[in-house]
Amino acid sequence: MSRPLLILNGLICLAGIVLAILPPESAYLQLYLCDLALFGLLAVSFDVTFGFGGMLNLGQAMFFGLAAYVIGWLLLWNGVDLVYAVPAAILAATLFATVVGFVAVRGSNHSLLILTLIFVTVSYTWAQNQRDLTGGDDGLVLAGASFRLFGHDILAIGRYRLSMLSFSFAFALTLYLMWSPFGRVLRAIKENTLRADFLGYDTVLVRVAAFSLGGFISGTAGVIYAISFQHVHTGQLHWTISASALVWAFFGGLGTLAGPILGVLIIRPFEDLTAMWVGHPKFFTGLLLVVMVLVNRFGVLGLMLSGADRFLAGLGGKGRGR
Repeated sequence: MSRPLLILNGLICLAGIVLAILPPESAYLQLYLCDLALFGLLAVSFDVTFGFGGMLNLGQAMFFGLAAYVIGWLLLWNGVDLVYAVPAAILAATLFATVVGFVAVRGSNHSLLILTLIFVTVSYTWAQNQRDLTGGDDGLVLAGASFRLFGHDILAIGRYRLSMLSFSFAFALTLYLMWSPFGRVLRAIKENTLRADFLGYDTVLVRVAAFSLGGFISGTAGVIYAISFQHVHTGQLHWTISASALVWAFFGGLGTLAGPILGVLIIRPFEDLTAMWVGHPKFFTGLLLVVMVLVNRFGVLGLMLSGADRFLAGLGGKGRGR
């Protein structure tokens, strides 16, 4: 990871903290920022497993939906304090991701894709059939739940701040791990698994750890959704959620962390505007993705970085000419 990219990722962490400290006055804008933050984390989750680990994984929706439901059940039926409910929900998603990872990562990328798709489909079908527990398509409304932090009730602004700080924490932890020796080993396994085996690394364990990290990030996104929108539903478990994360990550730029965030910041508002003005937002998103692949296969961030390199090289050439 280059220094400019590291700085950009650091600025994203800082932006989440600043937005938590200095929230916008509009309640709608607060919800929209939470929406961008949680879907940004979903895209980052895909980037960790595929962009850094080379594992084509469509399991994000499972962990996203599971964490949302766990915190929903804890708040709605048990009145658990958020200081316990948030970690419990994220832990549930992380542990489930670890179990799925142990089963899925031992085969090829093709088998991993198929296995995670099967897991997602089974999870969604099970949730749809357990309407007394999940509420089905209607879901569970958490507006009547007690949102307490350290025993004190928190209002919408408090939930917003908690969401943005959760985003910054999850993103900062991911950035640290991808910059650490663990991240370098993960990239080495992606580039040449056999060579990493010969060097003595436990490639299965490292890949499972990356899968668990992806579950942690997706689980954090699910928690943000539940406490921000006060609603959970089975649609959060559908495989199309994972497919959307794939699109955002590819569009923004894989293997960068900042790229998937940038992809969400561009595509989500773009889809909202096209839905409002023209309709068929997914069609236009597909066209946008095709154009990006033709222009630069490394995504928007790759295009920006290559443009910056050419600009700096041009400045250097002019300086030498003088």
